[in-house]
Amino acid sequence: MKHIIVLVFALLILIAPQAYAVAPIIDLVEQKKTYNQILTKEEVLFIVQDKARKYNINPDTVMSVIDCEVRGEYNPSIQSRMIINGEREDSYGLAQINLYWNPDITYEQAIDPEFSIDFLARRISEGYGKRWTCYRLKYS
Repeated sequence: MKHIIVLVFALLILIAPQAYAVAPIIDLVEQKKTYNQILTKEEVLFIVQDKARKYNINPDTVMSVIDCEVRGEYNPSIQSRMIINGEREDSYGLAQINLYWNPDITYEQAIDPEFSIDFLARRISEGYGKRWTCYRLKYS
């Protein structure tokens, strides 16, 4: 009996701290997956098709803007490569949302693939596609 109590106590000491220590680490890993995982073109296209259907616009239009803006690099946290007055432009995400011109959008929203693609599709449906250089180059 004494050995069983010692064994149970030893297991509690070994397992319990790990259970508490692992939970926050898993949460952080899940958060990073959401925003920093590089997506495949197929994953981006799946979101694009959903958002284009939602706003009744051509998914090819949305996808071509994204392809041009991120140059085929489907990293949700990508920052614009444009240099303005010696500094990189303040545009982020798959839809390259400019935070200066959209102060109501947070950095976290801009790098969220679902949010940024929804934002781009909605703005195109509202007639504001020309705010994206890549849209102007192809559709103007």
